[in-house]
Amino acid sequence: MPDDEKWSPKRRPTDELVKAEVEALLEMWRGVHTMWGERESLRDGTYDIWAGLSDAEKAQRPVYHSARAAAYINKYAGKLLTYSPKFRRNPKKGGVATAEDKTKADMLVEPWLKAMWEEASQAEHVPLGYQLGVYLGMFNFAVLEGPVVDELEPPAGEKFWDPLRLTVPHPGSVLLNPFERKLSLVVKRGVWFVRDLLAMAEERGGRDERTVVGALGLTFLKPYEAIQCYEYWTEVWHAFMVEDKGLLYVEPNDWEFIPFQYGFGHFGQRRLPPEKGGVGSTANDLMAMCTGILEPIKDDIKLEDKR
Repeated sequence: MPDDEKWSPKRRPTDELVKAEVEALLEMWRGVHTMWGERESLRDGTYDIWAGLSDAEKAQRPVYHSARAAAYINKYAGKLLTYSPKFRRNPKKGGVATAEDKTKADMLVEPWLKAMWEEASQAEHVPLGYQLGVYLGMFNFAVLEGPVVDELEPPAGEKFWDPLRLTVPHPGSVLLNPFERKLSLVVKRGVWFVRDLLAMAEERGGRDERTVVGALGLTFLKPYEAIQCYEYWTEVWHAFMVEDKGLLYVEPNDWEFIPFQYGFGHFGQRRLPPEKGGVGSTANDLMAMCTGILEPIKDDIKLEDKR
């Protein structure tokens, strides 16, 4: 199979294809994820202050972690706590007969989108704006997942409800090509409970001839056993792979879009390319673009903790 067909987002996902995509994306992000882990340990006060010393030498030194890193991140994220985006309905050619009709349509759609954001934010443990601020401040990079369908039918006794859901996942759990503005492929990784995986398979069983559900022997596991999984998205396909077991299901993406958006903050910058005397490269650019507000002061914080 030619390489351009092997890696085509239109190709039906297989175990081999999903594993290869995950490995390639993990390799691209490996250095960044390591750096992010170090910044999180700085914020959480869990890093080893006296790294490089013997246990006997460490025992003679005090262990103190200042709250500067956490204070900077919380202050930055707090500015976005009440963030409420503005929505604008782009005009559609031939969609309305007159300017008056367009105004009426805008008055219906734009408030609904704003209400959807507010409802989705209230449904999360942490407000969407604040969580976006945390990740932009920490990593200079954030991902918004959605809209995805949550409930097609209204809850019992409810007349009005929001059928869509928006979430802000940890950026390290979403694998994508950061140099691709219109995403062609996204893989979300994480752990799911066995009971939830069985529910997914049951929901999709017999849906239609295009959907394939795999028999992975999950019924022999404990219902609340957490298993590493990968959710694969293209504009054509949606698949779910259980690590070390294979594809749980493959189905067409009837939405015909990938429900993820991403963006960088204003702290990082791409580097000058080698042909112009710089050190820029795919890996270096990504590292430079994913540095948050702690990067310039990390050594100051460590020095203060040692005093």
